[in-house]
Amino acid sequence: MNEFTRRSFLKQISAAGLSSFVVREPSWLFAEEVDQRWKGLSKLDGSLLLDEGHREQMATDFGANFHRVPLAVLKPRSTEDLVKIVRFANAQGLKIAMRGQGHSQYGQTLVEGGIVVDSRTLNGVKLGAGVVDAQGGASWEEVTRQTLAQGLTPPAMGDTMTLSVGGILSAGGISNSSHLFGAVVDTVEEVDVVTGAGDLLKCSAQRNRELFELALAGMGQCGLIESARLRLVTAPKWVVRRDLMYDDLGKFLGDARHLASEAKVEHLGALVLADQTRGWTFKITIGKFCESPEEADLRAVVADLRFKSSEDLMPVPFGLYLHREVARDTAAYAARKRTPSRALYITMFVPGSVGEEFVARILATPAETSGVTRFSLYLLPVQKFTRPMFMLPRREEFAQGLSAIRPFLLACRLGGPLRSNELAPARSGKEQIRPDGYSHARDRDVRGTAGSEAVAKPDAADGRERRVTKSTSG
Repeated sequence: MNEFTRRSFLKQISAAGLSSFVVREPSWLFAEEVDQRWKGLSKLDGSLLLDEGHREQMATDFGANFHRVPLAVLKPRSTEDLVKIVRFANAQGLKIAMRGQGHSQYGQTLVEGGIVVDSRTLNGVKLGAGVVDAQGGASWEEVTRQTLAQGLTPPAMGDTMTLSVGGILSAGGISNSSHLFGAVVDTVEEVDVVTGAGDLLKCSAQRNRELFELALAGMGQCGLIESARLRLVTAPKWVVRRDLMYDDLGKFLGDARHLASEAKVEHLGALVLADQTRGWTFKITIGKFCESPEEADLRAVVADLRFKSSEDLMPVPFGLYLHREVARDTAAYAARKRTPSRALYITMFVPGSVGEEFVARILATPAETSGVTRFSLYLLPVQKFTRPMFMLPRREEFAQGLSAIRPFLLACRLGGPLRSNELAPARSGKEQIRPDGYSHARDRDVRGTAGSEAVAKPDAADGRERRVTKSTSG
């Protein structure tokens, strides 16, 4: 197996034309209609689907902001299928997108006229000594089903268990335990990556380290994550939570930062809530992981906090806790099925020192918050986030994450989802949501609202840096 170097990586990514990331022998297809381009593809264990129905299924994602019809859909059945497909892509000049549950918001899992790899058919999960090996298409549901059966769990877990392992690791993954463990990618010990040249490389901190760091939170730009090894910790039996309500932004953010810094709770969440009579209100949810509900004592945790009121939530077994957002997600999916809609998502990170000013400006601008259905905040200790592609402002102890969702009916815009690289509507005169999932603001606006530091990302086309804030769409 080839070792990975910077020079070989640049050569590979150039050769494959990776914008995101090509048959079982095509004898089963309508031979007279098969494009000659497929003739050079070796026999696959899986299936390459060229019919319109399957291609249309892969033409939109969860955000429904773009419509990009692929040339074909691959359902791989082996790692060798991924290797063959990427090598074939080099020969044909085809782009490929890796797709798990299609939970991207701005077309990251779509590719016009290329190949979509439906990774759900690569879903193996295997437990080891203190670790779990999971293929990229495996769901977190299946991962935790097997780990919990042995009393173990990955330390950083999101709240949407239907998502794929490869999808979360490509985005990075923030959880309600990120103040303790960093992002989900910080718990990865090893990944198997198919490079742009079609080489399968095992990557870790000790081996092919550069590719290891580029693949994790790399948004699928640096290779296909075939599988990953995650470390495990002992799973708690119960989770006890409490909601703390605030009507003052400063006290709310100050307490959230205190809780993240003290690290005395395992669950930490913060929401901004719209109240029709009182304006904006704020909620912090704290939680303790424990062996029994009786042993969890939150009195010492909240003694110095400045909340206005509080409410205890029903203690739940840890397995149910991992599924805490199922009801909300199910209702949202059902609503969108009844009334098709697009969803504009934005996730950004600013230095903690300007977090309050930044949020206050947003909340004081109705045009920025109109229609927003969910506004989450995260206080993130920067030193916990060790993966370089998970981009945070690094000059301060804390970064503040903000995540908002604004859905609107597809009927509001003639033609439905946007085509190809068309921009989504601008949120204001100074900012646009781009198809790549980043929020780009003019330099002077970033400096004015986010201090002197903004996250920089190399432009995919020319390598120049632009001031941006990164989206971690899953």
